[in-house]
Amino acid sequence: MMSIMILLSSLASLYFFRKRMLRYLRYFQQEQYLSGSYLKWYFSHFAFDKRFTALVAFSFFSHNLLILFLGTLFLSYCEEDPTKVGKIKLNLTQRARRLWKMSFFLLVVFLLPFSVLSAYDFKWFFLALFMAVQLLPLLFVVANFLLAPEEKRQQNRFFRQAAKKYREVAPFTVGITGSFGKTSTKHILGEMMNVCVGPTFWPEKGVNALMGVTRLIREKLNPLYTHAVIEMGAYRMGSIAKMISLTPVNAGIITAVKPIHLDRFGSLENVYRAKSELARALPEGGILVLNGDQEGPRRMKDEDFAKKLRVFLYGLESEKGDLFVAAKNLLITEKGTTFELLIKETSYACFIPLWGKAAVSNALAVVAMLVALEVSKEKIIAALANLDPIDNRLRVQKIDEATTYIHDAYNSNPEGFETALEVLAAVPGKRKILMTPGMIELGEFQGKENTRLASFAKEKADLTIFVGEVNRKFFEDGFKVNKEAKGTIAFVKDRSAAFAYFYAHKEEGDVLLMENDLPDLYEKNLAWSF
Repeated sequence: MMSIMILLSSLASLYFFRKRMLRYLRYFQQEQYLSGSYLKWYFSHFAFDKRFTALVAFSFFSHNLLILFLGTLFLSYCEEDPTKVGKIKLNLTQRARRLWKMSFFLLVVFLLPFSVLSAYDFKWFFLALFMAVQLLPLLFVVANFLLAPEEKRQQNRFFRQAAKKYREVAPFTVGITGSFGKTSTKHILGEMMNVCVGPTFWPEKGVNALMGVTRLIREKLNPLYTHAVIEMGAYRMGSIAKMISLTPVNAGIITAVKPIHLDRFGSLENVYRAKSELARALPEGGILVLNGDQEGPRRMKDEDFAKKLRVFLYGLESEKGDLFVAAKNLLITEKGTTFELLIKETSYACFIPLWGKAAVSNALAVVAMLVALEVSKEKIIAALANLDPIDNRLRVQKIDEATTYIHDAYNSNPEGFETALEVLAAVPGKRKILMTPGMIELGEFQGKENTRLASFAKEKADLTIFVGEVNRKFFEDGFKVNKEAKGTIAFVKDRSAAFAYFYAHKEEGDVLLMENDLPDLYEKNLAWSF
């Protein structure tokens, strides 16, 4: 009888392990399969198994395998399916499937000796279950290491195919990089070049990593495209240079050099060097458009590599000088932003169906590039007025008569956050509400910037609904520092609770700003969810 119960409990446990491993795989995928980042998340969130471990311990001390079997089935039933739940669901790509299969194979290999020993003493069975459930998340790190050579071979093969295809099509290519603003700038430029210059290829959404761009080139680039806009994310030194070896550039835009992702680069100077890889790669006579409001990009115009290039500065701060394209007299409305566009000091009335200073700054980068490409000013201004707003990037929508929603949930940075709060204050409405988890990946500046913007939020928002625990202390400090402002703050555990709180307290005429939306691995308190 005991042998049968051990067999049934083993099968139930393997089923449970399978479901649990998929949950861990989702977080591994969100950390871009980087073992170091994944392990840092795992240990910092105490994402060890507690539930199954407690069940195994109780069953062992009570000598009751039936409880283990039934309890395991119950826990399996309760395990969420990460392919169906969560803000960022598990995408079972070929790589994810290979990792899962290899990890499960390693689990079975680990359990085999214990299955033999269990025939002599059932205590080995309980020890095996206890050790196996704690090893589950670590198996992905081992599997990732074992699969790395084959993964690298496949990536290199796909890269060579994409690079060959790109060289054959040979579109005029504009590369875009920066600490923030690059995705929005890419969409604006891609859309406007498609209208004003010629058929233009640009990777969808926020795709800016090498293999993501490689995949889209292989799948979607065709000989009809005469131009391309490529967003280039810097994940480490050399990332942009490697991207340029895939998509050689004729022109470039650098939106910002800021202390973001310092955990990757270590210092602001390293961020500068990484972003400047784009400028250094431009051919002689190539177009380089730089954000003149930002110290980092402005510094590049004086570098030796810039002397061979056609350099254009853009910005909102005309007093800094040397701006080829500028804007002033911004006015935010429910429909967008109107402003006075200055091109070489000639003034034009302009409107974009986007909101705030950050959106105008991104538009100015595009205007500078298109003017450098000799597109007429009239065509540029007309195209700006007909842009399609980008989902979740500072978009104002009145979904019903009672509430106006401002979506800025894709990600967040200090400048963008500040702009979003100014938009919140400017959009007509009775009560202004901010929903946010704050900002992440700011390194040593994370506390300071979140505290500063919490203080600013207290001035601009009547109510702040703060989500999660990651930046809670910083927001508490920001509200304590600004004693003059009258805004209030409420703390909730996650996004679902935030919306529940909002709808429970909603009033007619509310304006709700949703600023940033952290992935599940940051937002949730995972200590007791495993």
